[in-house]
Amino acid sequence: MVTVPVTPGRSVQVQPMPEARFRYAESRNFVGQALQQGGENLGRLAGQWDEIQATHDEAAVKKLAVETSSQMREMLWTGDDAYFNKQGFDAGSAREDVEKRFTEMRDEAMTRVQNERQRVMLTNVLDKSIGDNLVDVARYATGQLNVEWQKQSEARLAGFQQDAVQLFAEPDRYADNIAGGLLEIQSIADRQGWSEERVEDAEERFVSGVHTAVINGRLSADDIDGALTIFEKYRDDLSFNDAQAIQSKLTPAIQYRVAEERALVALGSVPTSGPDDAPTPGVASSLYSQLKAIESNESGGKQFDKAGKPLTSSAGAIGVMQVMPGTGPEAARYAGLAWDPKRFREDEDYNRALGQAYYKEMLRKFGGDPVKAAAAYNAGPGSARKGTGVNGAMARARKAGEPENWIAYLPAETRDYVAKFQRKTGAAADGGSTPRKWDLSAAYTSLEDRAKREGWSPEELERARQRVDEHVRRDEMLDKRRDDEEWDAALGTVDALGDNFTDVSQIPNFDRLSPDRRVQLRNSADANRRAVLAGEAPKANGDTAIILGKMAIEQPEAFLNVDLREYRNKVTPAEFDELQKSQSRISANPAEEKSLLGVVNSAISFFSTPDMRLNGAGNNALRRNRVANAMLVYLRKNVDPKRLPTDSERRAAFNWAVGEVHGEMRADDEVFDVPAEFIRSYGERQRQLTGKWPTNRQIMDAYARRGQATR
Repeated sequence: MVTVPVTPGRSVQVQPMPEARFRYAESRNFVGQALQQGGENLGRLAGQWDEIQATHDEAAVKKLAVETSSQMREMLWTGDDAYFNKQGFDAGSAREDVEKRFTEMRDEAMTRVQNERQRVMLTNVLDKSIGDNLVDVARYATGQLNVEWQKQSEARLAGFQQDAVQLFAEPDRYADNIAGGLLEIQSIADRQGWSEERVEDAEERFVSGVHTAVINGRLSADDIDGALTIFEKYRDDLSFNDAQAIQSKLTPAIQYRVAEERALVALGSVPTSGPDDAPTPGVASSLYSQLKAIESNESGGKQFDKAGKPLTSSAGAIGVMQVMPGTGPEAARYAGLAWDPKRFREDEDYNRALGQAYYKEMLRKFGGDPVKAAAAYNAGPGSARKGTGVNGAMARARKAGEPENWIAYLPAETRDYVAKFQRKTGAAADGGSTPRKWDLSAAYTSLEDRAKREGWSPEELERARQRVDEHVRRDEMLDKRRDDEEWDAALGTVDALGDNFTDVSQIPNFDRLSPDRRVQLRNSADANRRAVLAGEAPKANGDTAIILGKMAIEQPEAFLNVDLREYRNKVTPAEFDELQKSQSRISANPAEEKSLLGVVNSAISFFSTPDMRLNGAGNNALRRNRVANAMLVYLRKNVDPKRLPTDSERRAAFNWAVGEVHGEMRADDEVFDVPAEFIRSYGERQRQLTGKWPTNRQIMDAYARRGQATR
């Protein structure tokens, strides 16, 4: 009997199985079903295995694809040398390397597949991924090359513009560069498919920009004539905005020139009184008159000789302005014109423009001095080191100790040339700085009459008036400066002579002084002469010494500006010495001295009483000056100059000063007829007892009582 395990509850026991439960498979149909069932099971198992293998292959391919994608991402985006970070030509040049690396990545990934299915699957994945990335790379490279192309085209345009600006004085090369820029614009337009309107706009902006840059360059060089010439020549080629901008820059300069010319004409038409040696008084040395004088000196206004040939000097100078051929190109640059040898010889206006531009350049080089500019036009600016031209003459004059006499060191021909120029223009030999005195009312009247005749606007008349005012102001300033310099020189002579100054003939520049200063020196000389004849000298404590001493204490800034040399013969030598020392102290330490003087003045006002008569009024000025000076002596000796005196130090200085001055002024006022020692001792004692300093009357009474007690 067969036994099998039976599980009753939690225990396992062996139980007998009845034989009746066993059935033998004796039927043929039953066996067939079993075989069929087994085949089905095997088929299902094979299908499941194929599904498992496919899943494995797919996962393996995904892993390879992810690794390859990560490598491509690093190469394109995230790496240190990522492709999409490259710009311009770098991006175009690196494209081939990227494509090569992609092929290497694909090949390396394919070596790792394990079967045909993985190979097919990975091929499909990588072909799409790499293909998409290669499209992006190609698109990016093309874009960057287009950007680089555009950048290079813009650089070429800028280069054409810069070259044109540099070569504006050479018409052919100027035009070539503009043409080159226009061709570059057309190339850009063809590549990018611009409309006709856009092309025209770009061409206008380029051409206008070139002309504008040239004009602005002339304006920056202060070449108004050159800028105006170019503006008029190319005005039709300028854009509206550029033309307006240039016009706004040129307008003030043009208005200034017009106003200047009108002012100079007005001033030249009114009477003037200048120094005795002023050439041609009453002639205004305007730029117009200077240019006409140069032209007159050079050719008499003729471009051609009697035979109809260009007027040529023995030195080879040509035309109405007698410009040397070697100087022509330089003068053309100054004029903002192209150098044209044919026009230089045959075109009077062209020759005149070059000569005028060259004179203006000489005027600029020599600081606006028309005489030096005229001399340089004839003899050249020259070299100080080589001793040639105007600079050479000036150098020799300086070396000889007479810089103002530089004309004498010019060649004889140039001296004659300059003399003619001065007669025609009125320009003074010192460069036009000799001041004149104008009749301002007559100048205004002249302007107003002309304004009515020519129909000026109110603004035009006002601008001309302002230029007249400026010229008058300039000459008044120069006149005052010249007068001050002459006065200073005269006082230097007086100071050196001292008491021996007894006649104005001792002053070399007396005749160049203003009338009021001549009177002042005559009075001083007369006073000295009378004193010498009478055997007298200035007395101490005179009015002048008192006034200056008071000013030194109460108005140190005003005192510092006083020229003490004017008062040398009105004070004693000792007083003059002390006044000079006061000025020196204030000048050396202005802040400290002003502060100390303020302390002294406030202390005198605070501590003094009416009976001391220290208010500085009338006859009390000398007393106050002496007390103040004594206080200064005390404070300088006893107080650190780096700090202000304390109240007790101020009181001590005041008391000491009063005591010192008392002896000197005993005869002037009985209030001070008390020994200084008694004043100090009695005053200190009373202050300790009462807290106050006694009045002068109290001191005098105490001193009188002391005197009575000792009798």
